[in-house]
Amino acid sequence: MNLTTIQNAIVATLTPLLAPLRVQAHGGPFTERELALLLGQAPCVLIAPQNLRRFVPEEPQRWRGEIQWAAVCIGADSGGNRAEQAADAALAVMDQLILQTWGLPDDHVRWVNLDSVAADNLYSGHVNTLRVALWVVTWTQPFFRTVSLEP
Repeated sequence: MNLTTIQNAIVATLTPLLAPLRVQAHGGPFTERELALLLGQAPCVLIAPQNLRRFVPEEPQRWRGEIQWAAVCIGADSGGNRAEQAADAALAVMDQLILQTWGLPDDHVRWVNLDSVAADNLYSGHVNTLRVALWVVTWTQPFFRTVSLEP
């Protein structure tokens, strides 16, 4: 199982559940400069892997790790009240994390670790001047990877 497969499954699962919000894959953290480029897509939710942790062998060719995911919820004045949009999107994402494996088999991905779920308001003065609001929801989820030990 690779990150892109899991990321695509998250996007595919959340897209109908969060409609009419646009849900799309993103490469990861972005700068305030890139935020200006994303404004045309707001309101939206960007799904990005943040890091891999605890990548340890379970069997000779099977590894278990934890991925920290982020759902960046962007609200903009073009769609109404930006602060409310972003906060509501964050709550909507959090609602979908319970018992979630994104349609993937449990030998590839396990349920979200609910103790790891957090949502943070990323409002700042500069972000406000762009007339956008940001919330980020993060969670950790176990995954499994089979690797070849042959050269």
